[in-house]
Amino acid sequence: MILPSKKLATLASLLGGVAYLSQHYTIDGLSGVRIQPVSRTAAQPANSSYPGSSGAPFTNWEQPVSPTSGPTNSFPQTNSLTSWLPDIARSVATFTSSPSTLPPSTSSQHVSADFDQRNTTTSVQGDPRLLSTAQQNLRAPTLKIASFNLQRFGHHKAENPFVAETVIKVIRQFDVIALQEVCTQQQDLIAMLVDRVNQNGARYDYLIGPRVGNGDNLEQFAFVFNTKTIETDRDQLYSVEDPDNLLLREPLVGWFRSKQSDARKAFTFTLVNVHIEPERSDSETRLLPELVQSIRRDGRDEDDVILVGDFGADSLSMAYLKQRGFTLALNETPTLVSGAKTLDNIVFTSKATDEHIGRSGTLDFLRKSNLSIDQALQVSDHLPIWAEFSIVEGGAY
Repeated sequence: MILPSKKLATLASLLGGVAYLSQHYTIDGLSGVRIQPVSRTAAQPANSSYPGSSGAPFTNWEQPVSPTSGPTNSFPQTNSLTSWLPDIARSVATFTSSPSTLPPSTSSQHVSADFDQRNTTTSVQGDPRLLSTAQQNLRAPTLKIASFNLQRFGHHKAENPFVAETVIKVIRQFDVIALQEVCTQQQDLIAMLVDRVNQNGARYDYLIGPRVGNGDNLEQFAFVFNTKTIETDRDQLYSVEDPDNLLLREPLVGWFRSKQSDARKAFTFTLVNVHIEPERSDSETRLLPELVQSIRRDGRDEDDVILVGDFGADSLSMAYLKQRGFTLALNETPTLVSGAKTLDNIVFTSKATDEHIGRSGTLDFLRKSNLSIDQALQVSDHLPIWAEFSIVEGGAY
């Protein structure tokens, strides 16, 4: 292209000025400037090859702790934190549920700071034309119920600062979270973990059940909950009685109520913490409707029974529950770090539990902390899952 002589003169003057400035002057503040690509957005995650993530990341995720190659002791050494491990007897009747009293936990609580904001990776399930009353009030206060299979969480994991801090960050995002695979002989492990959760001013407490399972494959179920938004009756905590060993691991049953609304209108619900053996998933899944009916007959007149945990089978294999009128909060959303399957879920009957507002998903700590697959597997091979519910019984504000 040929430029007019006047434009050529102007261009030459500009180039000459730039050359003169570069030879005789420096411009403060520009010596460290470099050009790099724009940072990735939520639609372009750092681990873009990971197939199991969806939606926008948490906006308040704390600074990640660098993974370490081996565990170091990070928990405070104290004898003041103890938990009670009940010895719950098994009765003769199959799935007969008798409440067992648990004394309160002794985890210390710090009350100086407000509870964190908890924005979540959102995946809205269901047809928006069929939204319940609760679903139409998405701006109203809600409860976030979660579940996390910790993959054999014992003292070795708890003493790894990277693993412990990641679990702590996960817990702080939710009102109540059901934990599976607490595998330790250490009686105060969860108490010490909750004490760490509360070090930033949060107010969490916990419930923990007995060791269940067979042989060397023993684990405990636990519930960790925010006492600012949730209350519980410890006398209503019990393990399901299963003398015929129809379920490899007897579920832990807890009763909860929202504290964010008038007690007469507050959403009350029963959480059933489950971990189904994959090799027995077909037979154990078919027992769940009967299990729910048994829990509804435990004397509390609670119709909102919500199954949470690891179901050992993907959502396609759980079609039987859909046929029996159950709703799966997650459908075809991978819940493993590998992105392979949807094993974890939150299951309820929509007819009874219309408090679900239609929002659910996974907390992708892998992507949010910019971890490799190997680093994430130090924490767990599962992702935390969650679903959101109205704080008001029936979902009507």
